[in-house]
Amino acid sequence: MTKRLLLTLCLTVAALFFSRPPSPVVWAAYSPTQPSSSLLAPDSSLARHNFFYAGQSKQRRMFIVRDGAVRWSYEDHLLRGEISDAVLMSDSHVLVAHQYGIAEVTQQNQTVWSYAAPEGTEIHTVQPIGRTHVVFVQNGRPAKAVVMEIPS
Repeated sequence: MTKRLLLTLCLTVAALFFSRPPSPVVWAAYSPTQPSSSLLAPDSSLARHNFFYAGQSKQRRMFIVRDGAVRWSYEDHLLRGEISDAVLMSDSHVLVAHQYGIAEVTQQNQTVWSYAAPEGTEIHTVQPIGRTHVVFVQNGRPAKAVVMEIPS
């Protein structure tokens, strides 16, 4: 990306951001005249947001946060690749694509099953199809979409 294009993009984003009036919570969060205890509205705490996090990270970590606290964490110790995609499934298991394969992991950090990407390929996405199959894209030459029955 050229410097001119990057500068144009930054200026456009800044113009869009600063041309709108901020929301009341954002304004309160940045107001230098209010005491720190009133900076956040009661409903804007992290505790109101339950979420599942699985970021692209060479540390290969995942977290489930409920009521503002980490309730589950997972760290894969294969020491290669990155978490590229993850799905929190209805049975509380996690389906994860980690560059060199896919796996299903329980909340007790046990691997239910796994599939290793063949040499020279990578896997960066996976989605369940019902309770019996998954679909993923196996990048390589040639790249291909794979529908696989979940091993029992």
